[in-house]
Amino acid sequence: MPDEVAKVSKAAAAMCIWVRAVDLYAKIFKSIEPKRMKLLQAESELAELMTALREETDRVAHTETTIASIQSSMSERAKRKAAVEAGVKLANTRLGRAQMLSYSLEEECKNWTEQLSEIEEKRKALCGEAVVLAMTAVYGCAKEADSRRQRAASWRQIVEGFGIRYYS
Repeated sequence: MPDEVAKVSKAAAAMCIWVRAVDLYAKIFKSIEPKRMKLLQAESELAELMTALREETDRVAHTETTIASIQSSMSERAKRKAAVEAGVKLANTRLGRAQMLSYSLEEECKNWTEQLSEIEEKRKALCGEAVVLAMTAVYGCAKEADSRRQRAASWRQIVEGFGIRYYS
């Protein structure tokens, strides 16, 4: 139709084209308006969902950070546990050695105590033993062995009579 109007007037042809374009625009606008409303609604829903997604993403990130912290803490505690277990094992080993040493020292103390008491007994009898040996050396050199034994026995009785201890 604009071609027929153009035969009569060019300005009317331009106006006809313009009116037809506005009419086409109005028809398209009417058909697109519900779609635009759906688009706005979808964009609004998308914005809400994106907000919820960001919140969930933040929550997941916080949870992952917490998990990493717990894993780090667990790893550190496992290391400390291993160190404590190694210390306990070393302490038990040392305790066993200390018990063996204590037992050995106790036995050695008993031996030394016994030896000391024997030495003390010998020391107490040293004076009497010296008297008996001196009598044997002075009076018994020229005699027979049996005679010397008899004299030593009699001298021991004499030493006992005075309350002097002897060892033989």
